[in-house]
Amino acid sequence: IDIPEDLVQRSVVLFHPDDQINQMLEELGELIVAVNHYRRGRIGLEPLVEEMADVVLTISQSLATLSNITTGNTQNLDPMFQNMLLQKAQKLRSKIEKQMTNPTS
Repeated sequence: IDIPEDLVQRSVVLFHPDDQINQMLEELGELIVAVNHYRRGRIGLEPLVEEMADVVLTISQSLATLSNITTGNTQNLDPMFQNMLLQKAQKLRSKIEKQMTNPTS
């Protein structure tokens, strides 16, 4: 997912780190509510996807903010995050392959 770097950098400069983290928590909560409403048929797919987009954006901002706080370099956590994503994807791949090989377990 490609989020313009200049937008993320400006958010780091403009918004206090606590505000960034609080916003991420709020968006995560809204996503939880949207998932439940979608499952119950109260909302359609578009509002659910909108909340997902909000979460992705605020995670990007929070990563940049945490990088800036801990290292002064907003690029520093990106490799760590990308590595974590790869590890999680590999774990998911293994789980899928195991399930496809032995679907009853």
